[in-house]
Amino acid sequence: MTSDDASSKEILCYGFNQDATCLAVGLRTGYRIYTCRPFAQCFAMTDGGIGRAEMLFSSSLVALVGSGDRPAFSPRRLCLWNTKKDHSICEVNFLTAVLAVKLNRKRVAVCLKTALHVFDISDMKCLRTLETAPNPHGVMDLSPNEENCHLAFPDGAKAGSSGGGGEVILYNALDLKVLNKVVACRSRVVAVSFSRDGKLLATASEQGTVIRIFTVPAAVKLYTLRRGTTSCDIYSMSFNAAATRLAVSSSTRTIHIFDVSAGGAAGGAAGRRSNSSPRQGGNSGGGEQEGDVDNGGGANKNGSRPGGASDGNDASSSNSSSSSGLASGFRSMVGMLPNRVTKRMQDYVDCERSFASVRLRGSAGRSICALIPAGDSGVWTGKGGGGEHEGGGQGEDEEVAREILLVVTNEGILYSYVVDTVNGGECRLDEASSLLMDPSASQEIGSELFVPERHAPPVLAGQS
Repeated sequence: MTSDDASSKEILCYGFNQDATCLAVGLRTGYRIYTCRPFAQCFAMTDGGIGRAEMLFSSSLVALVGSGDRPAFSPRRLCLWNTKKDHSICEVNFLTAVLAVKLNRKRVAVCLKTALHVFDISDMKCLRTLETAPNPHGVMDLSPNEENCHLAFPDGAKAGSSGGGGEVILYNALDLKVLNKVVACRSRVVAVSFSRDGKLLATASEQGTVIRIFTVPAAVKLYTLRRGTTSCDIYSMSFNAAATRLAVSSSTRTIHIFDVSAGGAAGGAAGRRSNSSPRQGGNSGGGEQEGDVDNGGGANKNGSRPGGASDGNDASSSNSSSSSGLASGFRSMVGMLPNRVTKRMQDYVDCERSFASVRLRGSAGRSICALIPAGDSGVWTGKGGGGEHEGGGQGEDEEVAREILLVVTNEGILYSYVVDTVNGGECRLDEASSLLMDPSASQEIGSELFVPERHAPPVLAGQS
């Protein structure tokens, strides 16, 4: 057995906290929490297998779901754990396995195969149970921002469609009501991701060729981003703090970074409508007629950005002039072809390409990514809020010339890359750290909790 094989068998899950300053890793023998920059282990628990581990910013509250290797670590049980005092706060049992958990300072969202449960984080009271289409991969996201407390999940209106087809429900987790519906594509939605302020939503389908970004809650499409021309699995999507860039990881082993800064969340749609073809009309949806060929108003910035990915399966261009020439050639054919063909070609040209990329090393496997300011350090303070870590990182609204791209692979490696946000191109590897390092002395971790410090009796969510 190779070391890579050993890593993939030992590590069961991994995920960043809401501001990507920390990383939680579930193992067959417990779980660990690391700060990302500088990389350091700050907590470790050795016990049964942990299949899901979700943090609440940099606080001491962690949501854990077992892997099922023993009864005490059931995949149907959600446990809220206090890492400061090293004990359970409360447990919630479900009728079926927990597929995903998301937290912010006011709500906890738990995804099962055919239901979503919304809890008040202050007392873990179940506020609402939402029936959904079969969602075997637990596709959903909860906005990190508790004021714009939005929940997104595939629509369950289309009976017999696993994942609810290409529509996404926008749900207000505070007022417990549906806000809007996003028509993202025709095929099944496999990934959704909010910006940190909860005002933008990125969606991806099982085709994996196109990413779309919508405003929340208006569901107006701002961008259509082309990852490539060959189908692939989208593993993760992550906005930077200012929601000006989006990083996307996929089964191609290439991480794409898209520039989505023009217009911003407030004015981007209006600015892009003036550059759009009449086919957009007033439709706020995307992909209504074609699978992953954009049918409505993706952003058009006159061709590709420099420094796109060089992967043969990806559509990012490394030569902006040749891309512009190709785009001009396509546009010159508009009057010579049938409308249906012209529409497809125009959609392809109008899609935004990535301006920076990374080609990962090693074998194929699941990866996740996140963007943080270059000055950020992930030192744990226990204050429980995004950006409240030491090290003098730049504020969320301050643009810097460089950002850090964090990537975690199933081989158990955390990679840090430097992203040139001005010129784009291939990102430079800064460091690589093993998640299976020998546990050493742990530094002091968080103390502030957002759940009362009491042992609540187990409850069975969804039971009548």
